[in-house]
Amino acid sequence: MRTFSLLIFATLLAIATSCGAGEKKPSTRAENQQRERYPKEWEVSVPEGTKLDKARQMLDKQSNLLPPKDLEDQTPLPIWFRVYLRKEFPELAKSGPYQYPRTANRILQRLLDNPDSQELDRLLKMTPPKG
Repeated sequence: MRTFSLLIFATLLAIATSCGAGEKKPSTRAENQQRERYPKEWEVSVPEGTKLDKARQMLDKQSNLLPPKDLEDQTPLPIWFRVYLRKEFPELAKSGPYQYPRTANRILQRLLDNPDSQELDRLLKMTPPKG
């Protein structure tokens, strides 16, 4: 009986693995290429399970909102935060070395210092664009 149970478990495990259970949806090639252009050093640690973490995950999926010349601004800001700034301030320049406000690092630090801030509620209620 024990051998039979192990055989069933192994079979179920093989099926789950071959079906891709638990795998993340792969990003498109264009998204991956865009991400590779941004230095990994610009990423920041966000406490898991916080409102900020949920916002980061949502915004990360919207990197297509960044303009083609976004990287002309070499301010070390994570991709998700760049999307956040673009959504909050749609009038930001779309090219050139000074697209983001000088206070961007302070805004980011404030979010990181208050990852469950009520200010994030409005952002989390926004529905991501389709596409």
